[in-house]
Amino acid sequence: MASISISDLYRGEGPGEKYGGILNAVFQEVFTGGIPEGCDERTWIELLTVKHTFLIAKKMAEQGDVVSELTETAPPFCIATQEVQPCSGAHCAPPTPTKAEQEDDQ
Repeated sequence: MASISISDLYRGEGPGEKYGGILNAVFQEVFTGGIPEGCDERTWIELLTVKHTFLIAKKMAEQGDVVSELTETAPPFCIATQEVQPCSGAHCAPPTPTKAEQEDDQ
């Protein structure tokens, strides 16, 4: 079981090399299959990035590898949405203000 960083998976370097790299897979598909007519190039590349991220995540799960930046205290859904909208899990809730902070607000 290996712990691989997201950047290594994205670039296909270091321990992420065994999965070939998300970016490599995306651009290989773009260069071999092209971009569908009428589709925005950036949108297509973003869709392929999501597709190949899921494919590599599935391979990692099958081999027992994990992403090193993810922990049980900060699951992936929380990391992905923290700045946009906080999740409802207790681990993502903002810290409870201290008594002094509550008094300062009044």
